[in-house]
Amino acid sequence: METNIRTIGNDDLLRMTKTSFLCSHKVPDETFNAIRTWIDSLNPHKDCVVCGCLAGIEKFTLKHLVQRGIPIILALAEALPDDVCEISKRLSDIVLSQAMGNGKLLIVSCIEDRDITNASAKSAEMRNKMIIELGNKLVVGYASPLGALSRQLLVTPNVTYLVSQSVSNNSTPPSKEKERNDKVSMGWSIYNVLREHYATLGSLGVRKLLHQYLQLGINEPSRLHSLILLLVIKNYDLYPDLKFTPFFKLWGADNLQDEDWRGQQVNGCWLPSLAERAIGKLFRISKGGNANELDINLIRAMINKGKEKSPKNKKYPQYEEKLNKMVNGYPTNR
Repeated sequence: METNIRTIGNDDLLRMTKTSFLCSHKVPDETFNAIRTWIDSLNPHKDCVVCGCLAGIEKFTLKHLVQRGIPIILALAEALPDDVCEISKRLSDIVLSQAMGNGKLLIVSCIEDRDITNASAKSAEMRNKMIIELGNKLVVGYASPLGALSRQLLVTPNVTYLVSQSVSNNSTPPSKEKERNDKVSMGWSIYNVLREHYATLGSLGVRKLLHQYLQLGINEPSRLHSLILLLVIKNYDLYPDLKFTPFFKLWGADNLQDEDWRGQQVNGCWLPSLAERAIGKLFRISKGGNANELDINLIRAMINKGKEKSPKNKKYPQYEEKLNKMVNGYPTNR
């Protein structure tokens, strides 16, 4: 447990095998039945659930856990109060005093500032992190595909979803602008996770996140889209099973920005453009392979566009000469 916490109640619950529970605020109707079925499967003598009490769905979960007599670690997104009664007041029909008296409740908080008495987006994120860390496994009722919870779960392993993310909720569809903003926000979250953890995620983890990013459909030139490509190029040699050409086709050669075609001179050194780097990776052949592996048409199209976009750049004609030699069967220095 990395996060420092303060507690009220039975600290022995921390030594039990614990299941953390999280859920988006807006959920499909079937989520309520799925949560109730899951709670009914729990054993009051063996199971312990770490959960919150913010949104309606969390209060619904808490109420049924209390009714079933399941030991609960209740995680707050605000400073820990002096008395459990202060929490009970705002939970209306959920009575916590009996669970506390029976030793089946522990209230925890990682918010150190005593003046924080209401949850915010930041404190809710801190609380979620605490909930994840406290549990031995994680159950998610439903995570809205573009929501804050999904972004927080990007690198969380072994998550059990009670309702699939492919199921949409019944709320009013967001506007096109909001949906696009949500997709871009998720895209930046994926990029930041990849940037910080690329080397430790493993090939499968990286490919899953790249697939999730491409599924967002951010199919247009942008700084974010270019940074994703640059990240893959820089880390190309880490995971040989991540094939660059198929990824680049999905990423979209037409999505390079104008500046991505032009190199830069910094402190007397020439820095290749993103397009140059991409072409260089398109030339890569697996060990023991040959030029038949290359997508000649794609490489030639990239070279021709590079000559058009940056006619003074000498690298594109050099790539063209290299490609012609490979196509005609002449050896090249790769």
